[in-house]
Amino acid sequence: MEPLLFIFLASFATGYELEVYRACEPIKIDTCKGIGYNVTSMPNLVGHDLQKDAEMQLNTFTALIQYGCSSQLQFFLCSVYAPMCNEKVSTPIGPCRSLCESVKNRCQPVLQEFGFPWPSALDCSKFPPENNLQHMCMDGPGEDTAPLPLSPVYPGRNPVVMGVGVVANPKKDIYPKNTFTESPEKPCSKYRNPDKFVYINRTGRCAQHCDADILFGKEDKAFAEVWFTVWSFLCFSSSLFTVVTYLIDGSKFRYPERPLFFMAMCYTLASVGYGIRLLGGRSDISCHIEPQHGINILTQEGLDQSNCAIVFLMTYFFGMASCAWWLVMNFIWHLVERKPGQKTYTHNVIQRYSSGLHLVAWGIPAAQTITLLVMMVVDADELTGMCFVGNQSSDTLLRFVIIPELIYLVIGAGFMASGLLSACSSTPNHTALVQVPAPQRGHSLHIPVQQPDTETAQSSKRLCIFSVLFFVPMVCVLCFHLNEYFSRELWLTQLQRPRIVEIFMLKIFMCLIGGVICALWVWVAKAAGGWGRCGRRILHRKQSTPAYLQTVPAVHHAAIHRSNHFIVDHKPQRSRHTSRNGSETMV
Repeated sequence: MEPLLFIFLASFATGYELEVYRACEPIKIDTCKGIGYNVTSMPNLVGHDLQKDAEMQLNTFTALIQYGCSSQLQFFLCSVYAPMCNEKVSTPIGPCRSLCESVKNRCQPVLQEFGFPWPSALDCSKFPPENNLQHMCMDGPGEDTAPLPLSPVYPGRNPVVMGVGVVANPKKDIYPKNTFTESPEKPCSKYRNPDKFVYINRTGRCAQHCDADILFGKEDKAFAEVWFTVWSFLCFSSSLFTVVTYLIDGSKFRYPERPLFFMAMCYTLASVGYGIRLLGGRSDISCHIEPQHGINILTQEGLDQSNCAIVFLMTYFFGMASCAWWLVMNFIWHLVERKPGQKTYTHNVIQRYSSGLHLVAWGIPAAQTITLLVMMVVDADELTGMCFVGNQSSDTLLRFVIIPELIYLVIGAGFMASGLLSACSSTPNHTALVQVPAPQRGHSLHIPVQQPDTETAQSSKRLCIFSVLFFVPMVCVLCFHLNEYFSRELWLTQLQRPRIVEIFMLKIFMCLIGGVICALWVWVAKAAGGWGRCGRRILHRKQSTPAYLQTVPAVHHAAIHRSNHFIVDHKPQRSRHTSRNGSETMV
């Protein structure tokens, strides 16, 4: 071992140079096949160690290659991400600076038009100024005004010498997938006021300026703010009244009516989202500075604005949860309105399955909300400045608003129809087991007897009314969303601003009227009596305690305090019995 080490070191001492060989591998990137060379080596000129990673990065330029700003673009990109390899050259052979500058001059304006800067990884100063013995590079085939057919692969031939491998220029009707075909240079030109939009690369959509009046004027926006302020306050106060009523006297919220309490809680917290928007201000909630353009735009990704994300969380999650609880309420009503002879679902029976009902009513909306936050598709509304989903995208409006609402509505309406049919066609199974005492020679024997459950019957009648009351605004809101889905593009492209503010005002009303309906249930069910009892307890506590009771233990108050204010001695009293002969006996 030592002689070999000595010979190896001596070779360097005598100026002997070891020949360096570079491992080459076939090109596996589809975009770079057929460009004039078929072998490359890793790492490439931007630091990728695997061709798979280089291909993923290279695919981000597919739209620009299809656009055809430069006939040398594909060759240039491949020379960077999959540089040519020669086993006798220690470094990869990439593009020359002249090739980079030629492509940059033609394609940088297109990138800037779409909002992309020239990538720092393609900085032309990093490449050799010319091809020589010290720094080998590829000058490229040169620009062509006419498209050339795709060249075949010539193994081992240098494209610098042969001048082949030029990418065919695609047809001019092929544009990047995230642009509009009406005008590829200005993807937002199809809208009525294209100068008030900017194209956002991350979302692939046009975002309007924060202060732009596209579909609504300033008067419409001012009226809308007053409108949703009034109705959100009414919704909050009414639903909060229902929630507090339950906390005071929970016995009035027994199953099958208990879901009304959770619906009231959902409307309370959803209206809080409107309050946060009102207190935070329109611009601070719904707008943010787009770093790509430096322009204040309506939010398209909720996570960019924390206040916007909070407003979305309150309105979307609790809005969908209220729909889910309406479905659960109709399901419970369907179980209660069963035919005689079937299993009876009373409060105690339904209570045993309450954990599953909560899992459905809270879990499904929570999964929807988390999905939207992860996908970053929360956007702001031009009219109200509220953050929701589908305000600027018809696709997300369909997938995450219309379809879930339709599912809740159809399933809940099916259970509601079943309950109505059972209530109208036959006598429902509103009976309960009651222990009736039967006297038998000095003691009672409790016998179970089936008696009508009048409380459940009354609850069933109220559910019939309130299921329909909640059903009407839900149908209206779904119709408004469907109308917006089918008409949004038409509204944006019309020559004149459409008069649609009344439609959106009615939608806001229908979204918030549910909280008022919850308070109406408290009046119909006569559940407000708990407020009177609570007030009497508070007043009773404020009354002063008599002085002669303050030194007596509390446990004896009931025995020693009488209406005539006499103190009764609690010692055992001995009764006197007088016999016929006049003698007294103490017992």
